[in-house]
Amino acid sequence: MEQENNKKINDKSLNITELIASLKDKKELVRAEAAFALGELQATEAIPYLENALKVENRKRARLDMYFALCKVGKETDLAPLLHMLKAKPPATRKEAADRLVRLANKGNRQDIKAALEYALVKEEDQELIEELQKGISALSN
Repeated sequence: MEQENNKKINDKSLNITELIASLKDKKELVRAEAAFALGELQATEAIPYLENALKVENRKRARLDMYFALCKVGKETDLAPLLHMLKAKPPATRKEAADRLVRLANKGNRQDIKAALEYALVKEEDQELIEELQKGISALSN
């Protein structure tokens, strides 16, 4: 599914207005994917909409991607909410948080993110997530 989403994100015909409207969709996954796409597109015009959506959003996955998008467009620099998601109950949320953190890694925060993933790895029991954390740590080591 993520590859399909990446194809859509790279499509220049993607309508940012439609993505912004999707932040109000009834389905959490639609809201989350719209936020993720806005972040990947670095759609700065979406900042106020993402901020408003985040204020009313109560679902973890959608909140994660809304916050990711705000970080990606440069509005947020505090990674604490994403780091906190590494402790979320559903393994899928922890996996998404790890992925988003790796995507946000830069020269200034790379070591902090790597340390957070290493700490999460020590605590993790889900085998699939352990493998994903190891991949993320490896990517940050290069």
